[in-house]
Amino acid sequence: MYKIKYTERNNKIASEYETRCLLYLLSMRKDSDKISIFFVDCLNDLTGTNEDCNALWDTQAKGVRSLNPTKIGEALITLFENYISELNFIYSFLLIPKTNEGYLINETLKQYNYDNFLITKKTNLRNGLRHEYLRRNNLDETTPSLEEDIDDFLAKVIFVVADNKEKYIREIVQFRNKDSHTGTFYSSIFDEIRDKQSALKNINVEGVQINQPSDLIGYNKYLKSNEIKLMVLNRFVGTELFKNNSIPTTYITEVIGMDPQDISDLIQENNTKISRTLFNKNNKKSFWLLLENIIHSISKNPNGDIYLIYNNLNADLIKRNYTMDKNSVLFFISIIKNGITYDN
Repeated sequence: MYKIKYTERNNKIASEYETRCLLYLLSMRKDSDKISIFFVDCLNDLTGTNEDCNALWDTQAKGVRSLNPTKIGEALITLFENYISELNFIYSFLLIPKTNEGYLINETLKQYNYDNFLITKKTNLRNGLRHEYLRRNNLDETTPSLEEDIDDFLAKVIFVVADNKEKYIREIVQFRNKDSHTGTFYSSIFDEIRDKQSALKNINVEGVQINQPSDLIGYNKYLKSNEIKLMVLNRFVGTELFKNNSIPTTYITEVIGMDPQDISDLIQENNTKISRTLFNKNNKKSFWLLLENIIHSISKNPNGDIYLIYNNLNADLIKRNYTMDKNSVLFFISIIKNGITYDN
């Protein structure tokens, strides 16, 4: 049994740090592809889980400048309480700004563990966590087994240095031309994700008791990994559609032998149909599902031509996007296929 004790409504800076937690788990770890769902302000600031909801990546954000070791220890409290709970928290992360010099052995690391703190600072950090646990739980200094639990936790918790907005968004979708976009473009995407995440805080689950993480699904306080990636991809695709009337290299075979004016007309027609579909508010879900289907097909067949990708798509999804014909779908596949890299 797990009881949700603490939920909160944060200021803008705190919310942005929580979004950094989300994006860190989404795209900046080797195991990011294992995380499918992100619970917002339920078990902690942000907690990732796999598709079966039987493993948890726990994150706490602390966007306060000039945190001293004692305050860092106090900020670990929710992570620690989760660690010793009955749920399966397999990783614990504290995302913080870069610490003051003089706290760490190696100041250059973007991610480090407890052993990177200087000995005297480790003592302060440990005491900060210990005293905060005792205070919150109305316990005295003689609490049994606490020392061993704290030692085990501190040996595993990971400290992550917060990066800038642009860095996180760049890591989500491997678009070949991502260097051509401005910092403002990336910041606007970050802010959109932040706003979606912050809106979920209005759903109150404080005091709710659960037996397993999947019990939280019914409260709709979560975002899905694919949903976020598709939203970002949508922004990239949208800018590519209106950038110019060039022909994606994977679509060239479709226009060989055609008159130049006919080629121009075809490209314009394809762009018009894709744009009409992209901005059709009454059919937005179908477009997103088709986009997801295309991405999935390309990832499974990165070297396949556009017809192979097309033939692997869900025929019903193609039909539901009625403002596009086969030519425009093939052209859309080409845009996406030409833009995305699969180096990882």
